[in-house]
Amino acid sequence: MHIIGIVIALATAVFWVGRAARSAKDIADMASTLKNMKRPNRFKTRSAKRDLSSIDEPMDAAVILMICVARLSSFGQMGEAQISDGAHAKITELLVGYMQVSKSEAGELLTQMLWTTSKATEPETILSPMTNIISKQINHKDASDLSTMLGDVANIDGIANSDQTVFITRFENRMGVTSP
Repeated sequence: MHIIGIVIALATAVFWVGRAARSAKDIADMASTLKNMKRPNRFKTRSAKRDLSSIDEPMDAAVILMICVARLSSFGQMGEAQISDGAHAKITELLVGYMQVSKSEAGELLTQMLWTTSKATEPETILSPMTNIISKQINHKDASDLSTMLGDVANIDGIANSDQTVFITRFENRMGVTSP
């Protein structure tokens, strides 16, 4: 009889120890998930910005302008709302270099702004609202730097075409800067 009691006690102990170990693992998994929630939540917040009227950050507006210049290239005019791999890489590089965001954040931002502008048919219609956002929040030097960035994007797929040059000139006129 004592042996049965001991076996039952051991089985109960093994059951509760196993359950405690699973609980500890579940708690560790939950802590890891909570630690990494910042990144998905940041993307979720950005993904809620689905139309141009919701853009209010100068960095978002600057990326949209760079996308517009890339879409005005001969490559961009071939496909529907496309930019070349070179333009994609150049915009990411500019975000990392000038705006000092991490490469992953630059990739997320560019993807989000490509998504946001996918329904915009004419890049020219985007210029005015985006420069309004930018002009309120950046200084003259930053506007000049952005003009340089737009030029860099325009030249990535070859020499800038007339549409790209006109777009950049209109940006510079609206911002009160001159070409470098």
